[in-house]
Amino acid sequence: MPHANSIQPKPADLIEQVVSQIISLPQVLELVGDPRVKRALLLIHTEPQRDWRYQNFADRSHRSVDRFSRVFMGCVGIGLPCYLRKMRVLLALPLIDARELTLQEIALQVGFSNEVTMRRAFKEELGICPSKYHHDMTEIVASNGNCL
Repeated sequence: MPHANSIQPKPADLIEQVVSQIISLPQVLELVGDPRVKRALLLIHTEPQRDWRYQNFADRSHRSVDRFSRVFMGCVGIGLPCYLRKMRVLLALPLIDARELTLQEIALQVGFSNEVTMRRAFKEELGICPSKYHHDMTEIVASNGNCL
């Protein structure tokens, strides 16, 4: 139960925090020095729904899995599984906003194995589940006269 004096963040504040963390792929690629990691990132962003693993990129770059994972983490700052989770959550946001697909369809489209996995990732990354995000966005849109 939240403390009586604690202030719950507003949905708009949460969304603003998430958006401020989004960096475009060209910006990311500029920051990455290793060409093999750049190629890996391009592939990941081209096909986010694929089941990417270190082995995929280690084989392509003629490095061991251990070596590629260390280089990836050194260049990107986080490991491949964490990068994929964050990226997929961010890719899901506009699809949830569009309200045209079910959460299961969105999960598969952005690369999660199922809706449950996407729900867990949302909770880890944003502190809320996708349906709460959708509900809060609906309230924000309604209160702003459909203008964000």
